[in-house]
Amino acid sequence: MWTKRALIEMAYEELGISSVLGFDLTAEQVAVGLNRLNAVMATLYQNGYRLSYNSASEYNGGDPDDDSGIPDGANEAVYLSLAVRLAPTIGKVLPPQTIAAHRRAMNALALFSDLPTVKRDPDAAPAGQGNRRTRWPNDPFLDPNYDDALSADLPGDLGEFSR
Repeated sequence: MWTKRALIEMAYEELGISSVLGFDLTAEQVAVGLNRLNAVMATLYQNGYRLSYNSASEYNGGDPDDDSGIPDGANEAVYLSLAVRLAPTIGKVLPPQTIAAHRRAMNALALFSDLPTVKRDPDAAPAGQGNRRTRWPNDPFLDPNYDDALSADLPGDLGEFSR
């Protein structure tokens, strides 16, 4: 798994600011990147992506050298989302290639993390021909389905990656 610092560095590298290109990130840039990363991950969480991110409990909190907690398959979508958030703050305009890569990465994240939804049958659903009646033989309605295995509210309950 990647550290939060690695995600921040990849986002800045996407914007043309990295140690590979001769720029070292300042402590202030890393702090801004960490706050923006926390905001990006909160937005992804609100949009239904449960990535098991190790978020800070307060603003300006957390250590950039902590493990991010997100699975490797989500790294590109996260650092490109962070680059999109950071670009206006440093006066950069994203090239069309980065915007297209971000769109592809988010689409892949959505496909990768999509789980089937559990749909419960209402108590008054007609059984129809061929369905077995379990309550009593002459009951024309289905039994309610109480299997809510996929309705956990806590991130991480459904494994490493879920939406």
